[in-house]
Amino acid sequence: MSAQPSGAVSESIRRTSRRRFLRGCGASLIGAGLGAPGAHAGATLGYGCKPGYDDPGVLAALERATGTSFSVATLGDEGAALAVLGSADGKIDFYAGDAALIEAAAAKGLARPLEGAPFDRIGHDLLPPLRPPFEPLLHDGLTVALPTRWGWTGPILGADADPAAWRDYAAAFDPKQAGRVGVMAAETAPRLILALHAGVNPFAPLDGAASGELRRSYRAFFKNRPVPLAKRGDAAEALASGALAAVIGPGSEFAAALRRRGILGCRALVAEPHDGVKQTLLWVEAVAVHSASTAPDAAGAALAALFEPAVGRALSLIEAAPAPSASAAVRDLYSAGELALLQDEDSDLAWRHGRLRRTIPDAAALQAIWDEERANAG
Repeated sequence: MSAQPSGAVSESIRRTSRRRFLRGCGASLIGAGLGAPGAHAGATLGYGCKPGYDDPGVLAALERATGTSFSVATLGDEGAALAVLGSADGKIDFYAGDAALIEAAAAKGLARPLEGAPFDRIGHDLLPPLRPPFEPLLHDGLTVALPTRWGWTGPILGADADPAAWRDYAAAFDPKQAGRVGVMAAETAPRLILALHAGVNPFAPLDGAASGELRRSYRAFFKNRPVPLAKRGDAAEALASGALAAVIGPGSEFAAALRRRGILGCRALVAEPHDGVKQTLLWVEAVAVHSASTAPDAAGAALAALFEPAVGRALSLIEAAPAPSASAAVRDLYSAGELALLQDEDSDLAWRHGRLRRTIPDAAALQAIWDEERANAG
């Protein structure tokens, strides 16, 4: 994180940034006017989230905590989600998604800044690496979202795979693994991971040298005959049956869902740095209030309710994708079995070896090189 200015200069920048940001998104700061729990009872709010995150248990817990009902708008991948948020026209009051999505949405003026005692209390309760100011969730120096869950994207190993062979992603290029590695071909994570393995930072603009390294990495990967997978259900079946040793693309939440289904040997490995470059992608999910919300205080109250221990625990343990909560209070509620489900024993290692997933300035170029090398490999 970059250093912050101090003293009077810092205060001047902070005020100027706030005025500029509020003019850009047409929003006022929210926080002080949230009111007591239940103050917005009877309202209906629009909640945007990824498929599966509208888990009935989460919505029921949220409704009990707020007295509010919710209409759900499904958000797809980052590009589709930005389009939905950009055309929400007041129909989405608050939304949850990856930090990279919220970072991009805030840059388009689609998130209100969060300030005030309720949000400060939530921030103090978050796990230390995620406490404000958390750079991916800052815009013009102001916090625009709060982290709810986190996890990592590492190779997902089947029950019969040898973890020692998968210390990093070099195994994906090993001829011994030819035809034994699955890849979620339509997902972004494999392109990012294999870029990092090649020493290319995909979160910075690509120059000619980086593009060349990227092309060589993708070409060598496809030469090893990875098995393209269209759906995560296909990945689950292949790992459970032993048809594949590992799958590249899904994260720790996918491995946790498999273990919940009884596929106990599946794990999300924390890959070691390769040539000094961290390859494990840390993902963070967060929640923000939409700048076009017609009920910003009610939306802020619903956002805050997501961090109440009972609601946060339900969100953490959703059926589709269990993942560790960002809240220390929620973590204290986990049973020993739930900690094992979430691979809690690997959490510290993930933070040591991981790097945060951010927005991708040259996403189209990465996609084009990936597609070309995949096609050339036949």
